[in-house]
Amino acid sequence: MARKPRNETAEVRYLIFLPSCRGPSEPTRLLCLLGELLAAEGHEVLLVCAKMEGSPTNPPAGQGRLVTRHLGKEFSPADVRDSDIAIYPGMVTDNPLAATNVVRFLLSRPQEPTDPVIAYGATDFVMSTCPAVDRHAFVLPLTHDNSDLFFPAKAAEKEDLALIYPGRRARFPLPQRVEAFLDTFAARQVITPWYPGEPKGLAAVLRKSRVLVVDGVHHDICSLAALCNTPVFVASRNSTEPNERRFPFHSGLFDDPNDFPAALSDVAGAFAAHTQAVADNPRHIRDFVLTCNEHFARMLASSRDTYAHVLNQRYLSVRRELDAIRIQLLRGRTTSETQMSATAPDQASSYPPLAAQLFFDCGNGFNESDSVREICDGSPGEKRIKYDLTPSGKVGAIRFDPGDDPICLKLKEFSAIDAADMCVDLLASMTGNFARGVTGTYLFDEPDPQVHANVRLAAPLLRVTVVFEVLGRWQTATPTTPSPTGGGGLRINSSTLRRAVRTAVDMCRLAH
Repeated sequence: MARKPRNETAEVRYLIFLPSCRGPSEPTRLLCLLGELLAAEGHEVLLVCAKMEGSPTNPPAGQGRLVTRHLGKEFSPADVRDSDIAIYPGMVTDNPLAATNVVRFLLSRPQEPTDPVIAYGATDFVMSTCPAVDRHAFVLPLTHDNSDLFFPAKAAEKEDLALIYPGRRARFPLPQRVEAFLDTFAARQVITPWYPGEPKGLAAVLRKSRVLVVDGVHHDICSLAALCNTPVFVASRNSTEPNERRFPFHSGLFDDPNDFPAALSDVAGAFAAHTQAVADNPRHIRDFVLTCNEHFARMLASSRDTYAHVLNQRYLSVRRELDAIRIQLLRGRTTSETQMSATAPDQASSYPPLAAQLFFDCGNGFNESDSVREICDGSPGEKRIKYDLTPSGKVGAIRFDPGDDPICLKLKEFSAIDAADMCVDLLASMTGNFARGVTGTYLFDEPDPQVHANVRLAAPLLRVTVVFEVLGRWQTATPTTPSPTGGGGLRINSSTLRRAVRTAVDMCRLAH
């Protein structure tokens, strides 16, 4: 990568912290790419490695072209300047460099939250790779240039082959509909993170296959498959942003065999989108530098009791609490063991009613005309709703909104029945803006929670049944606001969350 002359007038030095330099892991590659792009813009960059493992002759991508220091041997917190900006990946929960200016780069959250919770500082700057990770943080969408190995194959090079990727597990159970789909191909082959191993071998097998089957949206392998014009069949999709189309790895995804032809058409544009995303890297870096520097300039110019500091601390308080909730949910603990606060029975009236709304798409998208709304008690407990429908046409998809506020619930039944009395379970294939726990618990940490599901019924849709248990709503600690339950926190409702989070984004992130 061509480097620009160093900007001698710049006083800011970027310290990119690597927990380990062993192996070309995706977080390490992304952090090194960030360093390369910053250096190419003329900024001083230093990679600080906590563990120098592996052979120095085989460093992660980009490390060999950047100055690297080993923490504890060649670099220490005493070497950090006041003007330095330390960039930590999301798995680093503290501030090992004791830097004044800290950037938290959330790479794989909320699907893989850290434990313990990140100890955010009062002036920390939070950024993520895409809105699906954290839609309130500054978004820095960086793209590796993989076009030298992963590129579209000609139609004649494709074999009647289906690939199966179980991730780091030996295998994963394939639903009957997936097995039936795989039976339409002449051959199937299992690939893993270790086989074929080398990128060249992986590229060759992706180019010659007609489809890749995964159990979840593994961003790296899905992106590489899309570059090779290979659609990805998601056997049990769990995406927090089903409609997000920012990156190439969202091209060619499908979760119903009938959508395979449409996925083939969709994936055809992935390589061009990838090329454009790589070309946009420098512009995204310049936006990051401007926004980040303005953020810390505002934090430095303001005293800790000013509006900017209060907003930033409120935003980080919400982040800390959401991180703690996600950790507990993904561990499978009960709500009482988390920071969730379910109101006691005598306080149930403090919860507003839930306006649970069901939308059905008859070809015109989701709209208020094609929807049914039911008002139910919003206090903790089980709710059972049956929506009797009279759609104007064949329903292809439905959307269930369990209210307007952030909520945590356990979804027990989500089913559809048609005029021929055929019942379809929608739980296995649904998507939405939630984080899923291992015990069927779903956390919707945004206003306007949504659950999406495709409907494949031969006869007209007559009824949709939803059974869910409201577990509670979280609290966020604020030093100036007493808790309605005496716990020292403030129960967040929709309007409070918008003020606490979105205003913080607008005022403190200075996002462009």
